[in-house]
Amino acid sequence: MTLPIDYHELVKPDRVKGDVYVDAGIFQDEMDRIYGQSWIYIGHESEIPLAGDYKLKTLGLQEVIFCRDAQANVQVMFNRCRHRAATVCQEMRGNCREFRCEYHGWVYGLDGSLKIIPYADGYADLDKTGLGLAKPPKVDSYRGFVFALADNDVKLTLDDHLGEPARQQIDLFCDLSPVGEIEVQAGSSLLAFNGNWKLQMENSIDGYHPNFTHQSFFRAFRKKLASELTCSMVVRMPNPAILAGGTATSNTAAIIWQKPGVTQGSLHLEVHLGEKSTIRTW
Repeated sequence: MTLPIDYHELVKPDRVKGDVYVDAGIFQDEMDRIYGQSWIYIGHESEIPLAGDYKLKTLGLQEVIFCRDAQANVQVMFNRCRHRAATVCQEMRGNCREFRCEYHGWVYGLDGSLKIIPYADGYADLDKTGLGLAKPPKVDSYRGFVFALADNDVKLTLDDHLGEPARQQIDLFCDLSPVGEIEVQAGSSLLAFNGNWKLQMENSIDGYHPNFTHQSFFRAFRKKLASELTCSMVVRMPNPAILAGGTATSNTAAIIWQKPGVTQGSLHLEVHLGEKSTIRTW
């Protein structure tokens, strides 16, 4: 599909054309306009607690190194050597003192600065100070959640990008901890599927399917955590009233609820964790 793309013709109130999920032109437009011009979540600071800790992440289609340098600063750097664009980090996670290109051996510090060039006499006039690993022009964080922006011309701040509703949800989640902070150290299960990225996003916010698709998971979950704290969510709407229940460990709770068409001020949410209660109205 050639640009410009008429998304009003592709997306209707009652249907979506299949091109939205399979057209290469639309995909590239999304990479440029969404992932290229928005704040993208990279990781949580607690994933890399020690100097030298690193993880490989992605910023759109580009791989980045998420690491903590020797001064305990969090760094986000593109995983590309400045010489011939080979990768300088090949493992998904670990701890190291430096990053080394396996193609020509250029060595970079944890802060991305260029440290060593093999056969340096052949580069006698080369200024290494300007050849450190490239970095996204903007990196910022909120309560330990680190985001990066690939387009320096975009003036939107992270605070404006998140907005009050998203900040409230992050605060609600973090404040479940007695110290107001979370640790992301449990690891992850990585799954790959042959499909468009929007399918996974849509599935993640779809609250309709879990009681049917994931019945066995919820049965096992309730049985295993029967003695743990219970967490319940009451969503009150004019019609109908909805009651959803679940369980939570002593330091973690995650609740997802979604219904198209809910207007501001019509949603009353009560989250009960043990003896504590949080009430929010939208």
